[in-house]
Order: sequence, then C-alpha cells, then structure tokens
Amino acid sequence: MVTPRLDATRGEVWVCARIPRPISIHPVVVLTSNRIARPLSAVTVALITGTTGPEETRVALGPGSGLTKYDESYVDCTSLHTMDKSSLRRRMGRLDIRELASVERAARRVLGLDG
Repeated sequence: MVTPRLDATRGEVWVCARIPRPISIHPVVVLTSNRIARPLSAVTVALITGTTGPEETRVALGPGSGLTKYDESYVDCTSLHTMDKSSLRRRMGRLDIRELASVERAARRVLGLDG
C-alpha cells in the first residue's frame, strides 16, 4: 500500500519533528516550490525561532503565520534543512506575500545567490 504524500506548500508554517539535535520539534516554513515538491518525499525548510538576529538573515513574522509561542517569531534563513514530509506534523499558518519575499531574499543572501 502506498502512503499518500503530505501536501505542504511553499510559505506554509508547520510544526516539524526530527530537526537535527538538540531540537526535536520546532516550527518551520516550507521553501521548496510547489511544482518541485509535489512528487518528492522531502522539502527544504527554514527554522522559525523566537530569537532576534541580524536583519540580513532573520525575517520577522506577523500574526498570520499562526505562531503564538513567542511575542515575536523570526525565520532564521541560516538554518535551512531538507526534511522528509512525514516529519511535518501540523500546519500552523502561512507567511504573507511580503514575509515570503523577505525570506526568499534572505535565503539567497545566505546561499550567495543574490547577485
């Protein structure tokens, strides 16, 4: 029997299990494009944290992201991981278009793809 693959889409915030130690469960944002992610068993995600950092690599999130643990949450674009879709446990929300564009810019900067 084939298990159906989870339909996580770009820009969604998910609770994710099995992030490399010492973190075991943490919120993440999906970065893999939908067209590419659909047939794959894994997606690339960025860790979300409650800790501020450099604006070049951390993107502040608004209330629409579904995060409530911290007063403010940030996408840490230096903490990118490829995770099996089965590690995604629960959809929490979605980044708005401006937040996702800021995450894309920061990830390109971190990876040296911005110029």
